[in-house]
Amino acid sequence: ISSPFDCRPCVGPSASAGQRAYLEHKGLKLPKDLAQSKAAQLTGYLERRRREGLATFKQMRLLRRHHIDGRGMSFDEAHAEIGRLVRRWERRTA
Repeated sequence: ISSPFDCRPCVGPSASAGQRAYLEHKGLKLPKDLAQSKAAQLTGYLERRRREGLATFKQMRLLRRHHIDGRGMSFDEAHAEIGRLVRRWERRTA
């Protein structure tokens, strides 16, 4: 099974405007030639993470910028870690 983030060109119709808007709203940067089937796979992956209470893609991306692997974190753990990063930043700028 391929990774949902493997965005090599797929055969089939292009992703709909609605699919693209949803995925972009969730923080994904999409190739111009994203196939409808790949968009559906990505949507399923993100929805599964949400149902399981795992960190969102936007949370994981922010944590990764600070060298923290958020892939296995729950939504609440990621939220708390981001809060710690914000407080640390506020102390430095005060």
